[in-house]
Amino acid sequence: MNFDEMILAHSRWKTRFRKFIETPTEDLDAETIGADDRCDLGKWIHGEGSRHAGCSEYEKLKSMHAKFHAAGANVVQKVRSGSAAKAREMLDSLTGEFGRASSECISAIAALRDALRRR
Repeated sequence: MNFDEMILAHSRWKTRFRKFIETPTEDLDAETIGADDRCDLGKWIHGEGSRHAGCSEYEKLKSMHAKFHAAGANVVQKVRSGSAAKAREMLDSLTGEFGRASSECISAIAALRDALRRR
């Protein structure tokens, strides 16, 4: 697993959502985005990575990754329901649901990466 690539891939979602809020032409589906087992990291977490179950950093990442995807689905739902302003607020790194979830997920990826390197 290339954790640095996963950090980059998950950090790109905020920019993607900003573009989607301004011009919702991309076909984003809340149900698909909300599934935490479909992206490469999620497939690893629920597959090969599960061998690290019991490791606190793995457990934290599993939880934070699920939260990240749920918050992303909520952003899409807000845009689709006509609440672009609320969706925009959700991206704020300090107060927004997705912004916080994104930061926590990226930190959890890095923490697991570092923990596995120490082993």
